[in-house]
Amino acid sequence: MNNDFEDFEEEQEIEEFPKLVAIPKEFYSEATGKPFECCSVCEKGLLQPETWYMVEKAVKRYVKYNVQDIIFEYAICMECHAEMEARLSTESKQNMQEYMRSHADLEARSNAFYDCENFDVNSWIGQCAVTRVPRAELTEYQMVASFNGDKMAYTVMPLILGMKALDEMVQLLSNKSLDELNDFKDRITGMPPDLRELFKESKFVMI
Repeated sequence: MNNDFEDFEEEQEIEEFPKLVAIPKEFYSEATGKPFECCSVCEKGLLQPETWYMVEKAVKRYVKYNVQDIIFEYAICMECHAEMEARLSTESKQNMQEYMRSHADLEARSNAFYDCENFDVNSWIGQCAVTRVPRAELTEYQMVASFNGDKMAYTVMPLILGMKALDEMVQLLSNKSLDELNDFKDRITGMPPDLRELFKESKFVMI
């Protein structure tokens, strides 16, 4: 869930507006090879200044063949993100927030962002934010970042979560919240029924 990120970011914004950089290619749409232009839910244009949104991707790596697939990807404006979160149970959101507080040092990440002079996205998505396992060793992970128009904002994000962390987070969700997230994933990805069975084991957590 993003509430914990948002609360922390609001505190940081009192002191300094988040730094903005050109969107890294890692967060381009796999389908177009360009930055996401529209919200995957409401189709609102995203590249105008002061339009805040998030991009999330799920990646599966096939180590034996040295290739990877994007299981799903989407961009979501903050209005749609808030509406989606409102459908989740209070208990699920609290559990997720506590998990991130306990397992990911968000303050250290944010301080490092504000202290750095040269931004390298790989420094921040080079390992799971929870387990610290290098991305090169993860067979499946989700990555997320926040954006303002045609720029990426760096605060506690961007970050990635590996399968171990995703498994633990899924266990914190109520059945209702898990159903809501799975329905959301199917809706935004347009995944046909035959592919749902293929990817049914892939964990989905809206970060």
